[in-house]
Amino acid sequence: MDAGNGFAQPAWQAAHPALMAKARANGIALLAVRNSRHFAALWPDVEPLARDGLVALALVNSMACVVPSGG
Repeated sequence: MDAGNGFAQPAWQAAHPALMAKARANGIALLAVRNSRHFAALWPDVEPLARDGLVALALVNSMACVVPSGG
């Protein structure tokens, strides 16, 4: 799903019905959101899936930006 260089949440909301249908029909589904600039907290997006009886996992990538010990 292309977020159009905007927030990830609208892309997630647009894909959510198809994601749920595919997970229920196939036992597994995957959604990849690209070209997003901000994802915020992950739990509001995955917690409703858990409430619906599914197992959900959200991952994000980032640039290496951890300060080294003593830095």
